[in-house]
Amino acid sequence: MKLKVIFIVFFSLYLLNVGAKSVAEMFESMPDSLMPYVSNEQRVDLVNMKNIDPTTPAKLNTMLKADIVMDSLSEDRMKIIAGTVRYDMIRLQMNGRSDSIYCVLCTVSTPVKETTCTLYDDAWNVVGYIDLCDVVKRSFEGNVDDMQTFEKMEIPAVEALMENDNMTLSIELRDALPLKEENNDSNVVLQRKLKWNGKSFKEC
Repeated sequence: MKLKVIFIVFFSLYLLNVGAKSVAEMFESMPDSLMPYVSNEQRVDLVNMKNIDPTTPAKLNTMLKADIVMDSLSEDRMKIIAGTVRYDMIRLQMNGRSDSIYCVLCTVSTPVKETTCTLYDDAWNVVGYIDLCDVVKRSFEGNVDDMQTFEKMEIPAVEALMENDNMTLSIELRDALPLKEENNDSNVVLQRKLKWNGKSFKEC
């Protein structure tokens, strides 16, 4: 009986994964407004090039005469680099739902790296924004030193990187306008890890 139950659970998970769109399919169907300098044909070409040679980054020249590079691609994750902008797209599972949700991390270097986090359904409808800076700030509650360092920052900037488990964000928080003096609190980098809990990212 136990084996039957285990089989049903794993088979159900398999069916959910089969029905979900891969990140490559999502990238190919991405609205032009989200990445206007890359045509639909170029997005398809990047995916095809990466599938042909998975070990080599796929590179094309955009309409703005700049290189766009597909650095990595798997069923659940991809990374795109376009000049000073990095896009990470990860497929996540929502609690209590059979469909997937797609997290797009857009990191811009200005020159301090700053990441925005947007959640989409498989039709590219926005289903949520996650204020990473606010999430990190709330994690400082009870930590006087980190909270004081945060409050001294003129313009807090969060950079987020997805770890290999596709569930955990490594966060670095720094001041976008640091003072020039060395050993100043404004030059300190605060680090946190946030875990996907089925609804949002929370401190581990």
